[in-house]
Amino acid sequence: MNVVAQAQGPLLLLGASGTGKTTLFVDAAAQRLREGRPPALVFAASRQAASEMRDRIVRACGQTMLAPRVLTIHAFCRELIGAFGHDDASPELLTAPEQEFRIRELLAGWAGSWPQELADAVGTRAFAAQIRAVLARARQLGLDPEDVLAHGAAAREPGWGAVGAFMAEYLDVLDAEARLDYAELVHRARLLIEREDVRRAVLQGVGAVYVDEWCELDPAQISLLRALVPEGFPVVAAADPDTAIYRFRGAHPRAAEEFIRLFATPDKPPAIHVLTRAWRQSPAQVAALGSVRQRLGAPALHDSDVARRYRDTDAGGAGMVDVWTCPDEATQARVIAGELRAAHLEQGLAWGDMAVLVQGQAANPAAGTRAGRCRYPRRGGGR
Repeated sequence: MNVVAQAQGPLLLLGASGTGKTTLFVDAAAQRLREGRPPALVFAASRQAASEMRDRIVRACGQTMLAPRVLTIHAFCRELIGAFGHDDASPELLTAPEQEFRIRELLAGWAGSWPQELADAVGTRAFAAQIRAVLARARQLGLDPEDVLAHGAAAREPGWGAVGAFMAEYLDVLDAEARLDYAELVHRARLLIEREDVRRAVLQGVGAVYVDEWCELDPAQISLLRALVPEGFPVVAAADPDTAIYRFRGAHPRAAEEFIRLFATPDKPPAIHVLTRAWRQSPAQVAALGSVRQRLGAPALHDSDVARRYRDTDAGGAGMVDVWTCPDEATQARVIAGELRAAHLEQGLAWGDMAVLVQGQAANPAAGTRAGRCRYPRRGGGR
């Protein structure tokens, strides 16, 4: 039985990587379509993930059909503002570099003043980047410029007062230019979806809401989804608290527990289902990941029994974990290149089926960095 397809109300689906959370979403969405039930509105973490999930749902249906509704939070927000906003056209979205450049322009001509201790930083690219991060975080927390000013006054932090004043001018300028950054996009979409007529129109013909990678959402996105889903409506959130990677973008640190709090009713908490079999991981991989998890502390879950079952994962795949300690970056590169070449030439593994995970886009590991290898069977018979 697919627990996602059978969900009658809020359901938190907990599972580590490889336990089949996304597959359950795909099967449940396809089952609804095959049975002629109202389709699910599915949220994915990225455009690529949304495209892949959409294709998988179509294949699982086994017939040609209209593309199912699978989209990212930001794509949903843009559709919402385009359909229900006051303007005739959707606003232009600023990318992060565009937003930072625009902030630098506004800082150069801003008539306000910054505290003396920030005088040397004003005008630098680092200061503009910090201002952009603060503005995004304020909107993620649902703060208006007046709120930032008030918090600054309460804390006796003149810098926060200056940020609040600059935020007000920044938003006025973007309004005049019909532009939005991504944090402001989500904020305004949430204000729209709180209108009952908008929510009814969006959910017309929708039978359930599925949210993949719930733990990667920031507070504003979580508030948006809570405003979207009426009480008792089937909503399923797939969560892996230990592997949330977007904390640096403001992802809620206790998103799984927040789902339980937000969707609980006075007489009934949300259902919780724990997936305990990692289909893509071998015993060695499960053991290695388990040792890392123990260093993270207790997962952000209020129920200790649920937390224990979530981390008590069985292995369902085959593979291995090797660790090397290299004296320098050049040696590490040679070791990794040699392993990849051997896998391709000796085992017939396609280059496209291998990946190297690094710390950042421009990785520059220091001497003594450990290089690891992690192999497991993939769909289609590869490894």
